[in-house]
Amino acid sequence: MMMGLSYQRRMRHRRFALLAAVHAGPLGPSLIGRSELGPLYKQAYAHCPGHARLACAKVGGVPQVCFVRKLERLSASALRGGRKQRTKEAELIQGELLYCLEAFTEAFGTPFGPVIDYTRQIFENDLRLLHGDPENSIATTR
Repeated sequence: MMMGLSYQRRMRHRRFALLAAVHAGPLGPSLIGRSELGPLYKQAYAHCPGHARLACAKVGGVPQVCFVRKLERLSASALRGGRKQRTKEAELIQGELLYCLEAFTEAFGTPFGPVIDYTRQIFENDLRLLHGDPENSIATTR
């Protein structure tokens, strides 16, 4: 089933808005069925050590601010633009957001594994869509 471009844009926008909400506060993990992670949120998301390939490498950051803002920017971007916009979005995912998830895995540990895995799956599916495999990207994560 081939979906129209406007449908893809809306679905991508919704997905990234959901991810921003999932990572934005202690109630976020409950949006994907992981409400038990809420009490751990404040401590886990207080500080990220940063990633060697990012600007925050040595100083780290506050993921509930920087990561969430990147997801919000990606959500807004998904609603507009053409091929160049999609290329920039793929670069943001591959060049920053996936590295953030690596840093989160090291910093947050096993308890947040389900949230990190869910986020990674959304990114991988979106990259498949952006690189031309829409059949296996939109339908697999609704």
